[in-house]
This record gives sequence, C-alpha cells and structure tokens, in this order.
Amino acid sequence: MLASTLPPENQIDDLEISVKDYVEASSEAARRTRRVTVALMVASVLMFSGLSNSFQGNWKRQRLRALENANGDYVRARLGTAPQDPEAFALYMTRYNQLYSAALKDFTENAYSIRIPFFGIVIDINDLGPIGGLALALILILYRTSITRELDNLRLSFEGAKSQNCLQTLYYMLAMRQVLTFPNIDGRYRSRFMTLAPKVLLFTPVIIYSTICGYDLYTLSSGFLLSNQAHFLLIQEGAYLATIIALIVMSLKKLKQIDQMWDHHWNLIAEQKVTRNIGLACSSREAPQLR
Repeated sequence: MLASTLPPENQIDDLEISVKDYVEASSEAARRTRRVTVALMVASVLMFSGLSNSFQGNWKRQRLRALENANGDYVRARLGTAPQDPEAFALYMTRYNQLYSAALKDFTENAYSIRIPFFGIVIDINDLGPIGGLALALILILYRTSITRELDNLRLSFEGAKSQNCLQTLYYMLAMRQVLTFPNIDGRYRSRFMTLAPKVLLFTPVIIYSTICGYDLYTLSSGFLLSNQAHFLLIQEGAYLATIIALIVMSLKKLKQIDQMWDHHWNLIAEQKVTRNIGLACSSREAPQLR
C-alpha cells in the first residue's frame, strides 16, 4: 500500500531537488575552487619570498654588508657618530656589536631557510626547487579536480533549472555568488579584463617556479653545488615544471568551458526574454478593444 503511493522515480528528482539545492551545490563547488586558489597563491608567494632571500643582492645581505663598516654612513645613521671619549666609545661599540649580531642572526635565520606558517616546518633554501615543485603540482591537481567538479555541478544545475522552467532565477542567484567568475548580468557584460583576470592567476606559480629552476641552473653552471645530487635535483625540477605547465593548460581549458557555459545560458535567457516580449505584444494586439 505504501509503495503504491510513492511517485515514479523520474518525479522524485523533481520533488527533492529545488533551485535552492542547485544553488547550494554549485556555490559550494565554487568555494572549493576558491580555497584551492588561495592555497596556490600562498604557496607561490612563499616560494617567491624564499627565492628573493637567496639572491646574492637581496636586502638582508646588503644590510649586513653595510653594517660591516663601523664608521660607515649606514651605521652612523642608526647609532650616530662615534664619540671620542673612551668610555662612551666602548658603549657605542657595544651597541654596534648588538646591532650587527641582530642583523647577522636575522640573515642566517631567513636567508637559508623558509618557514611554512601554521605547520612549523622549516625548509632549506636548496630544497626549494624539488619540495616547492611537488607542493605546486599537488595543489594544481586539487585545483584541476575542483574546477572539473565546479563545471559538472554548474552543468547539472543549469540542466535541472531548465527542466523546471526556472533558468533565469538560478542564473541570477548563482551569478550573485561568484567571485573569480564574472557572468554577464543586466546592464553589465563581462569585459576582456574580467575574462582574463582569473586565468592570469594560474600563470603565477609557473612564472615563479620557472624563475627558481633558472636560478638553480645558473648557480650550477657558475660552479656552485657541482655534484651528482645537484644534477638530479635539476632533473626533478624539470619534471615538476613540465607537470605544472600541463596541469595549468588543462585547468585553463576548464575555465574557458565555464565561461562558455555562462555565456550559453545567458543567451538562452535573452532569447526567452525576446520570445516572452513578442508573445505579450501579440496577445495585447489580439485582445478585444473596450468600447
């Protein structure tokens, strides 16, 4: 008796899935992509900061060199001119030694290692290439998976909304929740800058990692770290760089498909509006005139 009162299977989906459900599912998929994007940008910035600290002409190294001369302009600007009185001069040199020791400690703690926030992990600067390449590759795999799920959820949501004749409602509700995607809306169409902005973010890790690989290759050719281990690390970095580029290319294709899907359904909504207006105009002409 109970089974006979249940609706057919093809009607259960329509009863259980509403526009709100579609919006929540698609919005959650977009949030996952944004979180992975933030993780990718944080990893890229950390790698860039470690790379900049390893340069021979970085600010910490230049500051340390300027402090080596106790009578230099850089020291006088911070401690003043050295006094002539022996006791005052001894106190002055004590302050100078403290300043130099603090600069040297800061240089040694930050120029040769990278501290990962929240995890308390310290990475040696020479391991930045292989460990950073592995981290970027793993994050990009997660990004590729997230953007694929976002595309699938968006497709299912639009198809479900069309079957329930509420495509326009779903479109606007989803458009208001987008951050890295810029759908067309009434009175504002997506510009070329808005189209390219999310894609440019994906080039950040490959640019930074390419710079790391190039710098490691430069130090190897200049005679620094000449060893079989160094050559093996360069091979690792090359493999990671190729993987990163491949994942970025695949992700860019998915981003383009998302833009195309938004554009396609925006055109459908525009066609529906034109058809509706034509129908209203025809019905108004056919209505009998009041006498």
